[in-house]
Amino acid sequence: MKFYLKRLRLIVAALTIVAMPATMLAIPAQATSGATIADTAIAVSSLDGFDKNNGDFDMLLQALIAADLVGAVADADADLTVFAPTDQAFVRLARDLGYAKRGYNEAGAFAYIVEQLTALGDGDPIPVLTNVLLYHVSPGSTFYKDIKKAGSLEVPTLLGASFTANGRNLDDAAPQLKNPRIKRPLQDIKASNGVIHGINRVLVPLDLAPAPKPPAPTATIAETAIAVSSLDGFDKNNQDFDMLIQALTAADLVGAVNNAGDDLTVFAPTDQAFVRLARDLGYRERGYNEAGAFAYIVEQLTALGDGDPIPVLTNVLLYHVSPGSTSIQDIKKAGSLEVPTLLGASFTARGRHLIDAAPALRNPRIKPAQTNIATSNGLIHGINRVLIPVPIGGGSH
Repeated sequence: MKFYLKRLRLIVAALTIVAMPATMLAIPAQATSGATIADTAIAVSSLDGFDKNNGDFDMLLQALIAADLVGAVADADADLTVFAPTDQAFVRLARDLGYAKRGYNEAGAFAYIVEQLTALGDGDPIPVLTNVLLYHVSPGSTFYKDIKKAGSLEVPTLLGASFTANGRNLDDAAPQLKNPRIKRPLQDIKASNGVIHGINRVLVPLDLAPAPKPPAPTATIAETAIAVSSLDGFDKNNQDFDMLIQALTAADLVGAVNNAGDDLTVFAPTDQAFVRLARDLGYRERGYNEAGAFAYIVEQLTALGDGDPIPVLTNVLLYHVSPGSTSIQDIKKAGSLEVPTLLGASFTARGRHLIDAAPALRNPRIKPAQTNIATSNGLIHGINRVLIPVPIGGGSH
């Protein structure tokens, strides 16, 4: 991989002499006079390799370099149409093949694709990669109006195999995977040796079944929360669930989220969420101190519970547990969703925003990095504040 990256940088350095300025943020409808397909793709992509822009062609350039195919699309005498997958298209292919790491990571996704192609190629990824790339290059300039006029167009490729273009939809040889589509803002990009159409998925010239689903999780909600938290109690990590575990233990509710036969969704406050609740209730100790914040919360709940904090604590905790598995996709699809809880009261979820019964306090949000954590008995969503089932005072909402 390092060898491929070194080759890419050398070729990019040479080609940028004739390429458009690398500072451009969008691909023009027509390339600078004399700029080939390769020049045009390079000019709008990162010269430093992978980046966070999912709409350019860093990963395509890496693939072309690895397969020694840059020359095929840099030939000024050629006349070609390139159906060019964006970086998002390659990341989607990696996901289809089983890439499961969270977040957007072009380098990680590219390395995973290479790993899978290595397995398909009996130890050598290049022949399979070459075939995939040639399947994206068609002889002659085919503009979108040509495709649309034809209705259904068989598109020949340099691989020898063809695919079908039905308007923006491209039907390849992998029926188990979603078909690519030509991206409207990236169609008919003219170059000196042909035309580019940006596409949102990689065209696949062979029948690839989607990666098998990962094995079902075996750890329960309780076990999962414990596994990512400190076994020594409170610590300095404000993103795990030490304080939630302590609260569940105090209220004798660990069993409620540890039954493998249940199906639940737990909106799990991080330690930072509990510290924020302590601050809302009047905790003024300087610095980050989970033990001090937890003790202060217990003190306030004791006052609210006429000397006994457990009934109030139990109600607060049950307000975070909903029957059935509710994913972030379910919430977003609903727009505004009334979420029932084991307390009996409900709260409202609007996207990542959760609206509870304490309007004087800031509403919790589902944390993107802790969304849809699968367990054997449901889902966990980490949240940045504690849900409150009763109106209480505090900072401004």
